[in-house]
Amino acid sequence: MEVFLRHMSPALRSIVLSSIHQELIEKISYFKVADAAEISYLVSKMKTSLSLPSDDIISQGIKGDRMFFLINGKALVLLSKQKISKPDPELRHGN
Repeated sequence: MEVFLRHMSPALRSIVLSSIHQELIEKISYFKVADAAEISYLVSKMKTSLSLPSDDIISQGIKGDRMFFLINGKALVLLSKQKISKPDPELRHGN
């Protein structure tokens, strides 16, 4: 996908990415007050990744420099290897 997008003009790339990520962004209340330029910038920085059940998405003590959106599946939050939250299927996409 990245190779395909790199060959597009910035304007077309923005349109394609917006189309791909529109539904996700619309469901996150934080972005409901964002203007089109902010949404466009965010979408231009989004990357899709797949994590397996045993994968760590981010680890305690690591400086956070990105944002994660869980589209499908579950994630546990651990603090010092102790579970501090459990996945809530009702709490999805910022709802």
